[in-house]
Amino acid sequence: MNLPDRPGHAPRTRGPVPHGQLDQVAPTPLQEELWQRMRSLSGVHPAPAHVPYPEARAIHLAPEFGTGPDDAFIRNSREFAPTSTRPRTGARTSPCPRKPRSW
Repeated sequence: MNLPDRPGHAPRTRGPVPHGQLDQVAPTPLQEELWQRMRSLSGVHPAPAHVPYPEARAIHLAPEFGTGPDDAFIRNSREFAPTSTRPRTGARTSPCPRKPRSW
């Protein structure tokens, strides 16, 4: 997949992975649309997030799809896309530190 370069500065964030995004956050209706699309994908399911606020939610890969190394996911789970309904946070994905040969 070839994505165009992102213009401008990277968003400000706080904390280690999973982290919070402090600016450049999409409006709530767009975040909700993204959430609905993410949870409708095959091979994923919504489950509790490993982020420190109660309104967080996350998408986890089904075991048969989450075959990468544990450090490719958040806190050694199959969570990869935590999101929040808080106005100053947005969706994030877990960075994969290396691409194993099994992918």
